[in-house]
Amino acid sequence: MRPTDEIKESVKQMKFSAPAETRKRMFEDVLEAYDEANKETDAGQFTIWRIIMESKKTGMAIAAIIVVAIFVGISQIGDGGNGNPVASIVGPQDYTLSDGSVVTLADGAEIKLVSGSKTRGFEHVAGEVTVDVVKGKGEFIVRSAYGNVKALGTIFTVGMHEATDQFSGETLSILAVDVEEGKVEVSNDLGKTIIGVGERATMAADAAPYDFKQDRNLPARLIERVDSMVEAMASGDRKSYCENYNIKVLYQLAKGQVKYEDHPEWYAGMGPEDAARFVQALGSVESPEKLFEKFVGSVRTDSQRFYISSIELNEAGTVASAKAVAVISEIRKIVISPKWTYFDGDWWQTDD
Repeated sequence: MRPTDEIKESVKQMKFSAPAETRKRMFEDVLEAYDEANKETDAGQFTIWRIIMESKKTGMAIAAIIVVAIFVGISQIGDGGNGNPVASIVGPQDYTLSDGSVVTLADGAEIKLVSGSKTRGFEHVAGEVTVDVVKGKGEFIVRSAYGNVKALGTIFTVGMHEATDQFSGETLSILAVDVEEGKVEVSNDLGKTIIGVGERATMAADAAPYDFKQDRNLPARLIERVDSMVEAMASGDRKSYCENYNIKVLYQLAKGQVKYEDHPEWYAGMGPEDAARFVQALGSVESPEKLFEKFVGSVRTDSQRFYISSIELNEAGTVASAKAVAVISEIRKIVISPKWTYFDGDWWQTDD
């Protein structure tokens, strides 16, 4: 495209309203200034600044060139190409998107605004954000490295959590989604799931979205036990948490009525040495009720959010092993591996 064509096209695309005659006159002035600005002196140097100083008309036209450049530049920044990130927003703050939706960013959270896309939304980079989506304006999608979260008219929270197992050093990175209102679709190349109010789903690298309540491989009673643990720890309800353990068989172990080696699966969270210390410490407890009281008193009181990323059953279908992130605070997140075992006619938590 010739320089004159470029200028003409830039004037046409400027983001303000002006009559056609004004645009034509502006174009002619800009061309005149462009020609004058490109005249060279005998020394081969541009005389643009002398032209501006000596000619009011030309100076105004040069200013018009600058205005055109500014408008075109702003337009390019706003468009950001075809769906390219154009700006980063970092928390803590409440940020209102162009469609009126409000994003609340926690401390350290970061999103990138995406322009040029046919759908509303943004790219989630780090931390935890809550989105209050304006309804009735088309699809709203939060994109991330792990997959997408599509709002179906809703308020929801998206958090990127990286945690470490304090014993093994194992790390786990997940994207967690909680729904406060409406529904969301959580998806990536490996699958998708839809969750509603009070439900949550996770996505890990190279894994399909996971919601244990929708895991058809798990027995219904096991799902109830897992849900009870998650809710009890979130609310700080120590009693409800401890009720997921079989206190009767723990009491039998403490009193020597059952030996650890006879049923090690009942005490999956213990090794032989742990069992010996358990018997030594609690052998004098008077009753299962007293043992339960001791358990309740030993459970950590700070409330935690648990995000289950996977639950696997053993071949016999009697032991379920989970991987999860426990969010104790924004700066303290740990990997946990709780287990549940089927015995004594029910599913019981046997490791935390």
